[in-house]
Amino acid sequence: MSPSRTLTRHRPIHCLQCAEERGVSIPKRCPHGDTRLEFKVYCEPEDTEPDFELEDGSPDEALHAVIKARLANCEQWAWCYVKVEARLIDPVSGTVFSGFDGLGGCSYADEADFCQPDGYFSDMKARALEDLKSAMASTAAVGKHAEKLLKHKLLKGAKR
Repeated sequence: MSPSRTLTRHRPIHCLQCAEERGVSIPKRCPHGDTRLEFKVYCEPEDTEPDFELEDGSPDEALHAVIKARLANCEQWAWCYVKVEARLIDPVSGTVFSGFDGLGGCSYADEADFCQPDGYFSDMKARALEDLKSAMASTAAVGKHAEKLLKHKLLKGAKR
C-alpha cells in the first residue's frame, strides 16, 4: 500500500473543551485557552476490489468499470480508505495527541462530497475524538506510572 497523502483542505482548529461541550461543532473563537484541536481527512488507496451488486445479487459491472476508469485517471476518491484524525497539540509541552477513525470501501466524487453533513464524516469525527480522549487518558496513566517509577528509583538511589 502506498503512503497516505494529506489533503490540502483541513478541518477548522478548535479546543477540546469546546468540542466536549458542543460535540464537534465548535465556535471559531475558543474562550478556554490555546490548546488546539484539528480534524484532518486522509484518502488512502483501498486494498480491496469494488464489489457493488445489483438488486438481483449479480455484480454491478457498469459501476465497477466507472470506478476502475476513475482510478486509472488518478481520481483517488473513486475507491479508497478514508481516515479521519482528531489531533490535539498542547502549546505548553508541544505534546501531540491523535485519535483516528477509518472507513474502507468508499467511493466519492472528492473530499467535499465525503464531508457532506448528512454522511459518514460527522460520525467519524466523533469517533476520532473519542479515540483521542482514550489516547490522552492512556498517556496520562503511563505518565503517572513513569513519574512514580522515576521517584521510586531516585529515592532508592539516594538511600544507597
